[in-house]
Amino acid sequence: MNDRLSFQLIFTLFVSIFLRQSSGAQICFEPQVNYPLTNYAGAICCADFNGDGKTDLAVKDQLTDIVTIVLGTGTGTFVAESAFPVGGGPMQIISADFNGDGKADLATANYDLGTVSILLGDGTGNFGAFTNFVIAPGSNWTGVATADFNTDSFADLVFSWAGGCGPYLVFGNGDGTFGSYSSVCTFAPPNSITCADFNSDGHADIAVGNGNTSAVSILLGDGLGSFGTSANFGPDVDDAYSIMSADLNNDGKLDLVTANYYKDSISVLLGTGSGNFGVATNFPVGDQPTSVVSADFDNDGNLDLAVANNLSDNVIILAGDGTGSFVFEKNIAVGNWPESLCTSDFNGDGKLDLAVGHEVISILINAPLVISSTLPGTICGSGSTNLEATATAGTIGWFDVITDGTALETGPVYTTPTLFSSATYYVETTMIGCDTLPRTAINVIVNDTFNLTQNITILNSGDSVQVGNSYHKNSGVYIDTLYTINGCDSIITTTLTVQGASNLYAFSPNNDGVNDLWFIDGLENYLENEVIIYNRWGDLIIKFDNYNNDNIIWDGKSTFGKDLAEGTYFFTISANGETNQSGWVQIVR
Repeated sequence: MNDRLSFQLIFTLFVSIFLRQSSGAQICFEPQVNYPLTNYAGAICCADFNGDGKTDLAVKDQLTDIVTIVLGTGTGTFVAESAFPVGGGPMQIISADFNGDGKADLATANYDLGTVSILLGDGTGNFGAFTNFVIAPGSNWTGVATADFNTDSFADLVFSWAGGCGPYLVFGNGDGTFGSYSSVCTFAPPNSITCADFNSDGHADIAVGNGNTSAVSILLGDGLGSFGTSANFGPDVDDAYSIMSADLNNDGKLDLVTANYYKDSISVLLGTGSGNFGVATNFPVGDQPTSVVSADFDNDGNLDLAVANNLSDNVIILAGDGTGSFVFEKNIAVGNWPESLCTSDFNGDGKLDLAVGHEVISILINAPLVISSTLPGTICGSGSTNLEATATAGTIGWFDVITDGTALETGPVYTTPTLFSSATYYVETTMIGCDTLPRTAINVIVNDTFNLTQNITILNSGDSVQVGNSYHKNSGVYIDTLYTINGCDSIITTTLTVQGASNLYAFSPNNDGVNDLWFIDGLENYLENEVIIYNRWGDLIIKFDNYNNDNIIWDGKSTFGKDLAEGTYFFTISANGETNQSGWVQIVR
C-alpha cells in the first residue's frame, strides 16, 4: 500500500473520531474552482495589484522561476494570467510597497544563490523586470517576511534559511532597493518566519519556526534594526514549515501557530503580550502540513484556522472557540500537493474565502448554508401541492422526517403526494460535508370544504334576503360560493320559497266552516313574530304574539272578544324583530 493510500485510510479514521463539538455555525465552502496555469502554482499571496479594490493573486513556480499574476473580478473568479520571470528557485513570495509609490510590489525569496527578486508593480497588474539582490551568497532561502524594523517608514525584509544560524535582515531604501544584510542567530536553523509586535512596544519583532527542533524562537526588535537574544518557546514544535501570528484567544495579545511538517499537526502558542509565550498545544491535521492561515470563517468573532497538507492533498479547517482552542470542522480535498494558502474576500460578500496554491490555483468560496425562504402549501379538501424552498448554496433535500431518513426529492420544489389531512415536511441543504440541521419544517395545511344544500322559506315582504353571499327576493334555487381567507371555498345550494297568505287580504268569520280564520301562510315557521290589527282610524283592535295559524290565530273578534263589523282593517306583520309586511285585510260576513 502506498503512502498516500495508507494515509487516506488513517485520516478517514481520524475524522470519524475527531468530530467537531462546538455549537457555532458551520464553516462551509462551495466546491472548489480550479485555475490551471501555464506554470506550476506553489507559494501564493493575495493583494490588489491593479488598484481596483479587488483581491488578485500572485503565485510562484520554483521549477520555471516564474511568478504568475491572476486578477480578481470581485465575483470570486479570476482572469488575465500574466507571467513574470524572477531569480532562480523562488521558494516564497510576499507583497508590499517597496518603493513608496502606493502600488503593490512583489518579493520572492530564492533558494538558489541566496538572492531576493524584487518586482515593482505599476498599479495595473503589470510588473517591471525583476531586480536581484544577493543577500548572503551560498544561502538557500526558505521563507521571507516584511516589516519596518528600523522605523524609517520603508519596508525591510527578513529571510529564513534552514542551513543558517538565524534569520537574515536587509533594510529597504524606500526606492525598491536594499542595503547589506545582517543576521541574528537563534536556537536552531530557521525554517519559517513571520513578523509582528509581540511585546506591545510599537516595534516589529520576529518569530522563527525552527527546523528539526521543538521550539519557536522570538527576537524582540528595538525599532533601530537591532534585536535582542532569542527566546525559545515550545516544546512539541517540530520542523515548523509555516508560522503565523494572530490573536487567537481574544485577549488583545498576539499568539503563534506553526505547521509541523513531520508531526502532522499544528502548534498553538498563546502570547502574554510581553514577548513570552506559553507551552504549545498541538492539534492533529493532515499529513505533512505546509501552510496555515487564520480567519473568522464563520463570522462568530473567533479566529479559525485553515491548514494545507501536502501529502494528504487536502485543506483542514479548524474552528476556533475564542480561547485558543480548536476543533475539527472540515476536510476539503483539493488535489495534489497543496503548498500554500492565502485568505481574502474574493467575491465581496463579507466572508473570507481561501486560495490554495498547488498544481493549480484552487479557489474555495466561503458559503454558509442557510435555508433563506420557504413557501408552505395549502390544499382544499384533498390533493397535492408544490412546496418551495431557497438556500444560499448547496443541494436542497426534502424529507418527511426531522432527522435521518432518505430524501424524498432534491431541488427547490417538491410536489407532495395526494393528501387528505395536514402534514409536515422537512427541508435541508447540503454541500461538501455541510448541512442545515436541524431541518426546517414546512407545513401543508389541508382545509375542509363542504357542499351545503338547504331549504329556506320566508314571508313575502318585497325585500331581499341574504342567502350565502348574495341577496334574493324571489323563490328559486340559488348557488353561492362562500369565500374564505385560506383560499378554500364552499358551495351552498339554497332552495328559497317566498310565501304570502293565500287569503291574506280577506276572510269571512261567519262560522260556516269556510275561511272563518285568517291564515298567514308560513308565519308558523317564525317562532318570534307579532301581528297587529288596526281600524281605519289607526286604533288598535287586537295584537298577537307568536301567531301560529293554529291556536293563536285571528277569528275576526276584537281584544275583548266582540265580533267586528264587516269592513276593511289594517295590519302589520313582524318577524325576528323586523316588520316584514303591512297592508289591509277585508272582513266579509
